Amino acid sequence: MLFAYLFLTLQLLPFTHTRCITESSPKQPYGSIFDFGTMALCVLGYNPLIYNNYGCWCGSGGSNEPVDEIDRCCMIHDKCYDALVDNKTCCSTINEYVSTYDWDCENNRTAICKRE
Repeated sequence: MLFAYLFLTLQLLPFTHTRCITESSPKQPYGSIFDFGTMALCVLGYNPLIYNNYGCWCGSGGSNEPVDEIDRCCMIHDKCYDALVDNKTCCSTINEYVSTYDWDCENNRTAICKRE
C-alpha cells in the first residue's frame, strides 16, 4: 500500500509543486516522505517501512489511541502535518507529503531539525 502511494505521489509531483500566496509560505522542494523515512532510519537504525500499517497511526490515516510509543510517534508526526495545513503553512494535504524539511542525523541515532 505504501509503495503504491509513493508511486502515485511521485507521479503527481509535477502537478503539486505550487505555492500558496501567503506571507508564511515556506520553500517547497520535494521530499517529506523521504525525509521522514530517512529520519526514522537515523533514529531506529533499521528500515522504518516495517511499521507501515502498524498500530492505529503508522501508515495512511490514523485514529484512536496509539497502541504504544512507536504508534504515538506516528500520531505526533501525523498531527504535526495536519497542523501545517490547518495554519496554512502548507497549501494542501498533498504538500504534507512533498514539502521537504531540513534536518541532520547526528551521532548516527539522533535526528536534529533545523530552523530557517
